[in-house]
Amino acid sequence: MSEFTTVARSYSKAAFDFAVEHKTVEYWQDMLTFAAQVTYHESITSLLSGALAPETMAKIL
Repeated sequence: MSEFTTVARSYSKAAFDFAVEHKTVEYWQDMLTFAAQVTYHESITSLLSGALAPETMAKIL
């Protein structure tokens, strides 16, 4: 888990730096809040969990 956190930290910092540089912090905040909310839906959780076969995932997407 700590490896995931280490990797995630660098991506989150890059996203934040990009948003600040392009003056789009509010847009990024809204987008990330929406993405976080989507992951709480049961149907999306099954998609993200890796439990579905790749063929099934391809059909859904």
